[in-house]
Amino acid sequence: MTPDEVSLKHEDVLTLMTELLARPKFRLVLAKRYPVLLIDEYQDTDAGFVEALKQHFLGTGTGPIIGLFGDHWQKIYGEGCGAVEHAALEVIDKNANFRSAEPIVAVLNRMRPDLEQIPSDPDAPGEARIFHTNAWPGQRRTGQGGGHWTGDTSPEAARAYLDHLKQRLSDEGWDFAVERTKILMLSHSVLAKEQGYPTIQSIYGQFNDAWLKKEDPHIKFLADQLEPACAAFQASAMARCLRA
Repeated sequence: MTPDEVSLKHEDVLTLMTELLARPKFRLVLAKRYPVLLIDEYQDTDAGFVEALKQHFLGTGTGPIIGLFGDHWQKIYGEGCGAVEHAALEVIDKNANFRSAEPIVAVLNRMRPDLEQIPSDPDAPGEARIFHTNAWPGQRRTGQGGGHWTGDTSPEAARAYLDHLKQRLSDEGWDFAVERTKILMLSHSVLAKEQGYPTIQSIYGQFNDAWLKKEDPHIKFLADQLEPACAAFQASAMARCLRA
């Protein structure tokens, strides 16, 4: 990159967008070009950006038509806006549940009776079981400023609980083969730790796209060339051992 060039990351673009919304001419051009603005998983949208939309568009009679799709109960990231309330917004509940079996939907309805859901296939097999660590006597995590990890068990305890639970379910007949079971992990940091590369995330800090989307050429080389080559070598070596 030359001295007269500027590199923008995704997070920079969002910050610039938020600042530019304060300028009337920018809002006019934006609304002219994009008369409808739809935001999926809105609960994890940057809080500052959402506040700018509320201030400059909602209830002002100007700007694009704004639609927010998501569920504030499913907020994952600490910097997300969560629930968005404004007199200009009309709430449209989604009562059909196309993802979960009836026992799971029944649990959701007991947890959240104000938004009753209906399963798409009432006869689909399934079960809902909840395991918790409320009785763990150790020191709980505090997070940063009372943040995302506040109240959680230590990473070592969480790992031990997960291993114990998987063994217990295996003893009951649960098949944890990748073809049969999917384990959902809600954050990149947990996923990185479970898959053995926690230090990579810490190198890039908040800019996840560099390694998640292989924007960094070193990560791209390791993931697209070196790792497949190692896997091919291991498979070939194993095949030779089997033949021997």
